[in-house]
Amino acid sequence: MDEFQRPQAHWPLLLAQLQERLAYRFAHIHWLEEALTHRSYGQPHNERFEFLGDAVLNCLIAQQLFERFPKLDEGSLSRTRASLVRESTLSDIAGSLNLGAYVRLGEGEQRNQGRARPSLLADTFEACLGAMFQDGGFIAAKSFVASVFKERIDHIDPLILAKDHKTQLQEQLQRQKLPIPTYSIVAQYGDAISLRHHCHRRTTQCR
Repeated sequence: MDEFQRPQAHWPLLLAQLQERLAYRFAHIHWLEEALTHRSYGQPHNERFEFLGDAVLNCLIAQQLFERFPKLDEGSLSRTRASLVRESTLSDIAGSLNLGAYVRLGEGEQRNQGRARPSLLADTFEACLGAMFQDGGFIAAKSFVASVFKERIDHIDPLILAKDHKTQLQEQLQRQKLPIPTYSIVAQYGDAISLRHHCHRRTTQCR
């Protein structure tokens, strides 16, 4: 039997193992249990902690970037934070912590390989952070985030971050003595409400 299918009797052992991976011991272990419970498994599930963890993560990453890169403007800081808190990054970190081995899923989610789904891993990471914040406060959460994001933040190049993707593309083409591209929107998706709130999806064609 692999670690994804251990019986409930092993649950205390799994919780102890995960706390070692997180380098944090919970005073209120039921909060960690809730953070590891997908809604398909039952109540209480982890979506409230996911909500909290998302807010905490954005705040802590913003603070780290603000202190680390004093010369970056607001736009560059925002783009950098977005790249660090996006689903793919969080699922990678969750994978490095092996969080998928500890999530409690309903039978349907298990059959559908839910443990390996990036969105579920990212959500679980946020939920665990939310539970840690609730249990140990800002200091505990800050220490954890600093640890798991250290390598990624250390490799950030502020000179690249100060430029948006379009600017980077144009400079690369200029170095290769190629024509500057022109841009046109070839498709736009979303109703009037989503357009007003800038939540639509656009497809841009570059020539």
